[in-house]
Amino acid sequence: MIRAEAYVEPIFELLPQFFDAEVAELCADLLERFEAEHIYSDRSGVMPKLLNGMQDADREGQIARIFFERVLAGRQGLRHPLYYVDQILVSLMTRETAQWLVDKGATELIKELAPYCRGEIRELFRPHSGGVIDAQDAGAKAYRAEESSQESREKNTSRISRQTRVEELSRRCAQGFLGT
Repeated sequence: MIRAEAYVEPIFELLPQFFDAEVAELCADLLERFEAEHIYSDRSGVMPKLLNGMQDADREGQIARIFFERVLAGRQGLRHPLYYVDQILVSLMTRETAQWLVDKGATELIKELAPYCRGEIRELFRPHSGGVIDAQDAGAKAYRAEESSQESREKNTSRISRQTRVEELSRRCAQGFLGT
């Protein structure tokens, strides 16, 4: 595999230089294949380098838009979304691509992508996500509150335990002092 990486890495580095509509189509094909074949790439090695090259090259969100156009046209048939591919698509998506999805009324697609969105795109999608983003935010808030509550309980238990030990030590010292 190391030898294969040595051959393909220079190609990936040239992606921004030679990126055009045809290359964008090929990148969208690759993402479709990932989804169709349920390919999960590890976070090391050659694939992250390809994905970084795609992000560097595709400043206009062409790859994501091509992919989404195909989905909306039904080219993929019954799509079985893969969180890994959805995360990649979100990383390739621009605000314009997100607005295009909103304008197309692609609510189901927006619901699938919403959990992976951040910042401006997340807020753009919020009213079109069927409550997914609001539910995710509420869940995160509840989780943080539970974590905070758990920390408080642990600190309180620790404080009570220390206080009990100090009181016990004081009692023993007092008994020892008075008993002599």
